[in-house]
Amino acid sequence: MKNYIFLIASIVILIVPISGKADSKQERIIAGVYLAKLWDAINVDHVNIENPELKSQILDHALSAILIPKEQKTGNYVIRRCFEKRTVFDSPDLNISKYDYDELMLYATDKVFEIIDELSSLANEVDGQKYQIAINKLNEYISKTSIKKVASAERFIGALLSDSESTSLEQLAYIGKFRKYTEQTVIKKLKEPKFANTLKAGEPYFWGSEQYTHSDLGRINPAHVKQIKAGSKEFRAVWVGPTFIIVPQLGWQVPWKDPTGLAISKKWVGAPMNKVVVNLPKLEGEGG
Repeated sequence: MKNYIFLIASIVILIVPISGKADSKQERIIAGVYLAKLWDAINVDHVNIENPELKSQILDHALSAILIPKEQKTGNYVIRRCFEKRTVFDSPDLNISKYDYDELMLYATDKVFEIIDELSSLANEVDGQKYQIAINKLNEYISKTSIKKVASAERFIGALLSDSESTSLEQLAYIGKFRKYTEQTVIKKLKEPKFANTLKAGEPYFWGSEQYTHSDLGRINPAHVKQIKAGSKEFRAVWVGPTFIIVPQLGWQVPWKDPTGLAISKKWVGAPMNKVVVNLPKLEGEGG
């Protein structure tokens, strides 16, 4: 499982704390794994970004870092963005609402990353005292979360834990809530004929915060593949860590034995190993 703490993108020269009590006088950077997981936070309704430009850039993985300046003028909140493959914050400041500023600050100072990192380091000690202490911290974190945010916080914790291969019942419960919510979201979208009809039979699509490529298909366990139905259409689906992969069947018969169990077409499987699997949300503009 990825180590969440201190995984700041190497391209970011300035390193500042991103955990602890929110302080408007301290500069914050959201980068690396934190930025990637902001995608999950938005998709499980744990973080809500109103600014359409910023939200789109986060969901499209167009950014490599977000900087929240320490000096903010009341009524005039701004952030700076570092775009993918750039090494400096050379784009114009983006004005955001007080609401979006508060959402980003709460995310950038969220203690949950420290707790998840601690649990990750104890993956082989689930029966030990230190592990139980970490679980108690997680339970305390949830108990201090506002009632209206508890469900989304639990889903987000599940997203953070999904890279883990832990068999801990406590962790599996959070992962289960995240996956159930995600599957419901995806199936609801697939029931829209206009959207589902943009998908090609025999080609894989995914829903997740990290880019998925042809080479990653080797991580799929065929025994975990299941069939799902959305409207009148059939799909095969499987979870690989925090990533949900689906392949439309749509009456298409696979003429060969696909090693993934997803009935992926032979033509697609024969594509270059760096071929990127399409992220379903990117198709929303076509299908919505």
